[in-house]
Amino acid sequence: MRTKVNEQAKIWLGKKESDGTHKEIIDIYNSYKPLARGYKVKYTDSWCAAFVSAVAIKCGVTDIIPLECSCGKMIEKAQKMGIWVEDDAYTPKVADIILYHWKDSGIGDNKSWPNHVGIVESVTNNTIKVIEGNLNNAVGYRNIKVNGKTIRGYICPKYKEEQKAEQKSYYPQYNGKTNSIVDALKSLKIDSSFNHRKEIAKANGISLYLGLASQNIKLLTLLKQGILIKEK
Repeated sequence: MRTKVNEQAKIWLGKKESDGTHKEIIDIYNSYKPLARGYKVKYTDSWCAAFVSAVAIKCGVTDIIPLECSCGKMIEKAQKMGIWVEDDAYTPKVADIILYHWKDSGIGDNKSWPNHVGIVESVTNNTIKVIEGNLNNAVGYRNIKVNGKTIRGYICPKYKEEQKAEQKSYYPQYNGKTNSIVDALKSLKIDSSFNHRKEIAKANGISLYLGLASQNIKLLTLLKQGILIKEK
C-alpha cells in the first residue's frame, strides 16, 4: 500500500495552477463527503493538504490518513489517531507524511502551526525525497535532510500490510491447577524448555528472562488468562 500511495502521488507530478490541471486534485478532495469542517476548497486556496488527502482518497486509505485541507488540523487529527511523530530526527518510511514549519529556529521542539505538507517518496543517504502539492504552485519534488530544521513532524499511517503484521497470536488458555509454567506449557503440548520460555517471555515484555519465580508467575498468569502472546 505504501507503494500504491507513492505511485498515485507521482501520477500528479507536474499538475499546476498555471494551466488549471491542479483542479483535478481539488475536485477529488471536494468530492469526498463529509468535507473536513464542511469547507469546500477553492481553486485559488493553498492545496498542499488537499493534495495529500486526495491521494488518500484515490488509494482508499481514508481510514488511516486524516483528510484535511489545513496542515494544522491534519496534525490534530493525526494526534487523536495516535499516528503523529513529533521527533524530527525520526527517519521516515516511504509514504509517511511530512509537515514543515518554515520559521523553525532549530532550538527546542517546534510546536508552531505548520505551513506545508508532503508525502515521503524515498530516503537515501540521510536525504528525504518528498512529493508535494502546491510546491511553487505545482506538484513537484523537494529534498530535505533527515532532522532538517524546518521539519515539524510526521504522520505515520498504519498501512494495512503493517496492521496485519502487528496482529498478535496467543497460546491456548490454560485452565489447570498447576503453579508451574513448565507443567502448564507441557499440558498444552507446548515446548517448555528454558530457551523457548525465554522467547515467549520476550514476546510478552520480559526482556531479560532468567527463569525467576516472579517471571514465571507472570507468564503463568497470562497463560491462565488466555493472553500469553506467542513468540514470532
